[in-house]
Amino acid sequence: MTYNDANGQGWRKSSHSPDWDDCVEVGRLENGRIGFRDTKDRAGGVLPVNRRQMIALVNGLR
Repeated sequence: MTYNDANGQGWRKSSHSPDWDDCVEVGRLENGRIGFRDTKDRAGGVLPVNRRQMIALVNGLR
């Protein structure tokens, strides 16, 4: 699923997630970084990571 914020920024959450707001969304930020945010508090802030950090996270989850 994709959600757009007020700036037109697209955020995605897993299609395996339930319809209610109980997961994390991922989106591309303006500066080329990747952002994570909580679906329960979309205005509560974003955790930005760079490409190298994202690759390390994904590899660590495998």
